[in-house]
Amino acid sequence: MPTTSPGHLATSLRKVLQRQLVLSQQLLELAKEQNAALVKNDIALLQQLNERQQTCLSEQEALERTRVEIACKLGKAFGLKGVPPLQQLLPHLTKSDQEALLALRGELFRVHDEITAVHERNRLLLRNGLNYIVFSLRLLTAAALQPARYGTNLNEVVTPSFYIDSKA
Repeated sequence: MPTTSPGHLATSLRKVLQRQLVLSQQLLELAKEQNAALVKNDIALLQQLNERQQTCLSEQEALERTRVEIACKLGKAFGLKGVPPLQQLLPHLTKSDQEALLALRGELFRVHDEITAVHERNRLLLRNGLNYIVFSLRLLTAAALQPARYGTNLNEVVTPSFYIDSKA
């Protein structure tokens, strides 16, 4: 039964967290590229980046299920119930496993905080772009709805009609 020993499970947990860290770093780089693409208004690149992000997130979800499964097995091995957080598992692990897992945990938190900051910048860029579009549409429609003030009989001015192209 060496595959379910606490030492082997701790090693498996470390490998899963290492892979999650690599994926998180990839997601951070993709978010930064997304930021540059938003500034450049490069829609094609944004679509490519979105597809790559979805691939990373799918793998991240699978790794998370594996991490939870390993944590449950470790918890059972140590007499803990449910899915114990890392802080509850650490006292039962060897010193080297504790240090490695704590380092990975800290790095994951750092990368997560960076991703959050980049996503906030991206969100602001998108919101500003949307506000600009709404402003432009209001300006254009207001100008189009105003009747001409010269060269026409103001008694016969009618409200302009807009036709929507079904291909648009």
